Amino acid sequence: MNKTVKIILIVIIAIAIIFGLIKWVILPMTIQKQAKDAIESVDLNSAEINAFNAQFTAYEGTQKGSTIKALVQMVSMNNSTSDKLVAIKFNGTTYSSTNVSSVSSLITTSNTYNVTLKYDSKGYVETISIN
Repeated sequence: MNKTVKIILIVIIAIAIIFGLIKWVILPMTIQKQAKDAIESVDLNSAEINAFNAQFTAYEGTQKGSTIKALVQMVSMNNSTSDKLVAIKFNGTTYSSTNVSSVSSLITTSNTYNVTLKYDSKGYVETISIN
C-alpha cells in the first residue's frame, strides 16, 4: 500500500469517528438540552397560569352577593393592571373588560350567586359567569 492510500484511509477513518461522535454523543446531548428547555418552559407557563387563575378560582361556586362585589372589584383591578383581561357575564349579559365595574351596582349583597369560570385556549380565565 502506498503512502497516499494510507493517508486517504486514515482520513476516512477519522471522518467516520467524527460522525460517530456526532451521532452518539453530541446529538443526544443536544436533544436532551432541547427537551429540558421545553419542559422548563412548560413548567414556567403552567406556574404563571396557575398564579393568574388563583385570584379567581377561590370565588367559584355559590357565593354571597358581598363576596361577588369583591370579585368584581378584583376583576376590575386586574383589568387595569394586567394584559390578560377578564370579562364578566352577569345573568346572561357580557360586560367587557372595560366596563366590568358596572356589574357591582347590579349585585344584591343579600342574594347568593353561582360563579363559573371559562378559560381561553392557553388556560387563562377569560370570562367569569355570575348567575
